[in-house]
Amino acid sequence: MDPSFSDREQFPSFFRTVPNQLSHHQAIIELLKHFGWVWVGIVASADESNAKSSSLLREQLISHGICVEFHVIFPVDKGETKRTNVLIKNSTATVIILYCNIGYFDQLMIGEHWEEIKGKVFVTSVTLTLILENAYYLRGFYPLNGSLLFVTRRGNIHGMKDLMDYVPRRAIRHIEEILFLLPSDRNGNPLNKSNSEPFRLTYSVYTAVYAVAHAFHDMVSKARTQPGFLSTGQWLRHFHPWQMMPHLNKVQFRTQSDGDFSFSDEGEMPGEFDILNCIVSPDGKDRMVEVGSCRSHPAQFHIKDSTIVWGSPYTEAPHSVCSSSCLPGSRKAKREGQPLCCYDCVPCEEGEVSNQTDMDNCMKCPEDQWPNKRRDRCLQRLVEFLSYQDPLGAGLGGASIGLSACAITILAVFIKFRATPVVRANNTNISYTLLVSLCLSFLSCLLFIGQPKPLACMVRQAAFGLAFSIAESSILAKAITVAVAFRATSPDSQLRRWVGPRLPIYIVIGCSVGQVAICLAWMVLSPPFPDYDIQSEKGKMILICNEGSAVLLYVEISYLGVLALLSFTVAFLVRNLPDRFNEAKYITFSMLVFLSVWVSFIPSYLSTKGKYMVAVEIFAILGSSTGLLACIFIPKMCLILLKRGLSSKVHFTGMDNK
Repeated sequence: MDPSFSDREQFPSFFRTVPNQLSHHQAIIELLKHFGWVWVGIVASADESNAKSSSLLREQLISHGICVEFHVIFPVDKGETKRTNVLIKNSTATVIILYCNIGYFDQLMIGEHWEEIKGKVFVTSVTLTLILENAYYLRGFYPLNGSLLFVTRRGNIHGMKDLMDYVPRRAIRHIEEILFLLPSDRNGNPLNKSNSEPFRLTYSVYTAVYAVAHAFHDMVSKARTQPGFLSTGQWLRHFHPWQMMPHLNKVQFRTQSDGDFSFSDEGEMPGEFDILNCIVSPDGKDRMVEVGSCRSHPAQFHIKDSTIVWGSPYTEAPHSVCSSSCLPGSRKAKREGQPLCCYDCVPCEEGEVSNQTDMDNCMKCPEDQWPNKRRDRCLQRLVEFLSYQDPLGAGLGGASIGLSACAITILAVFIKFRATPVVRANNTNISYTLLVSLCLSFLSCLLFIGQPKPLACMVRQAAFGLAFSIAESSILAKAITVAVAFRATSPDSQLRRWVGPRLPIYIVIGCSVGQVAICLAWMVLSPPFPDYDIQSEKGKMILICNEGSAVLLYVEISYLGVLALLSFTVAFLVRNLPDRFNEAKYITFSMLVFLSVWVSFIPSYLSTKGKYMVAVEIFAILGSSTGLLACIFIPKMCLILLKRGLSSKVHFTGMDNK
């Protein structure tokens, strides 16, 4: 069965009617794969053929992902036999492949500790066919119960059974004992009739003889057609064995069992095996049951699992693995210094799943999905953003609209009472500009609510920044106008040329241009864009606006802070001017509100995630804008609507008779 004989350059005239080792090894591998046996031991005898074959089998097993716990080659030595049996007994592999001849196997079974071997399934090679196929030989060897044997395929030899029945039993008793190892009594009757007609090895010989006969017949037939052919006898005197080679290569005939027969290009026939189940019973009813078959070309493997009788303690096909299977939700982690079949099962990491058994690596879920609790499949993430359907979003949106309506209402009142001294005292146009910018600041909050879109993400921060910078510029213009007006009372004062309606306009435009420049740089260098956050909350995809550049965001807010500090400083300097002409204290208080809100905003903004981060920014916008609206305009609204007498020109200028 040595595969080296398949080399036609080395052995061009070698033909065989028994399978080669490679097909036999493939049959063993198919059996192991069928039952999921990936952890085996190999016991081989020390003779050259079996030692070489077992080493080749080991290489093929490893290449097919089957691990070998041990591979022992033992000589006929009592001490080695004992050690081998102890190794088999203590091994963790359930399946042991026996690759030895009859003499070595005898020593193994009569050696120490053989009877102590429990719970093992032996798979034997074809080299043990002759001895193990005879169930009588197995009597008492209980460790072999439930084992599986590979044997060459049984074939029918036409007329052989009739010959055996015709010839007296006593005359062929010794032939049977030699060929089939069938012991008989003194009268020549076989002691075990379960397999009295195996004809396995005999059939291989029969096929070889028939192949030679057909090749010879073909050669003679063609010779007769050649000129100068006189007689077969004369032709045979000049015959050379090598002349049969071309005819053996092309020989074809039909057998009673297999159908058409021919040799392959390597001088071989397809590997065909039967699989027997060895049953050893305490009651002496030992037997071999054919449970399957295997063919190398075309590739076929068939086994009847239900007919197999397994040895104690198994009632069904046992497992032979180094490590238990890793269930879905985990992966295999190789144990250092051990074969690939030996591993630990490690749960998949966060964000990963495994949906099959014994996966080497877990798979990452798509970004819009998340593993379930068992981490064996991906679930769709819950999409979240600050929406109008959310109570928080609806409340903030309502507050934004309500406060903008308040600003519009105050603007309408100021327009209606624009002729009153209260409205005219601090530059009517600046007051209008301040109210409009505060209204836009309130409305800019609506851009922060709803599913982030490219346009909304790009303009929302810029819209708020520009609107609020105009509001703060207007407040700064009010404060500077008051300071200049009261310090330019002397005729020769240099400040008199700044008194007038143009100064506030220059201040508003000049301060607003700085914020415009910041926003333009932001839009060009690193514009905001829609994004998602899958890190903040497990199982959720939070839709957000990525600000593009956090630095430019803080530059925008810092610029607003600078305007607020300037307004606060100027208002603080003119706080002691006459009250009725001076709203410095209201400006001072409104700037304190603004600074308090935005100083507390920064840590809150950095410590929150997702939609709550957006809500914090909206709170800051609404809070600071409301502070400006309330501190500056509510006192004036009270004068206009509730105390109209106090808003008269006489009382306002302090020239009443009191």
